[in-house]
Amino acid sequence: MAALGQPVMVEGTLIVETISEAQRRHYASDAGATSAEIDKIVGSTTQVRIASGAAHVEGIEVTPES
Repeated sequence: MAALGQPVMVEGTLIVETISEAQRRHYASDAGATSAEIDKIVGSTTQVRIASGAAHVEGIEVTPES
């Protein structure tokens, strides 16, 4: 949480995927969403993720204990 709002340098492979409405509803169900919450999910969405990546957040020191 200390990284929220901090500049980040990221290295890896950028993957852009379309998540279908059915997949979104399935994921919400698996996460324990209520029927009312699942019913509000309409349409697909785009998900952007980084595979095999590494990130450095300015001002955040990572130690083996953290």
